[in-house]
Amino acid sequence: MVRRIEAKRVLELRAEGMTGRAIALSQGMSRKCVLAVFELPRAFRTAELEDSSTLPMLAADNRSGLH
Repeated sequence: MVRRIEAKRVLELRAEGMTGRAIALSQGMSRKCVLAVFELPRAFRTAELEDSSTLPMLAADNRSGLH
């Protein structure tokens, strides 16, 4: 499961130009989780990440087998 703060950090690192693989290695995450964050709808990748209402959306990734 990708936590809200982890998703925010992934997006910050991506904006700095890091690749998905580099982000996964530096944050101790799987590449699948990093890619899941990249695939979040744009609305969830902006200010809504600050809102706890995104947790159900992010938690859904855990049910699909992402770690």
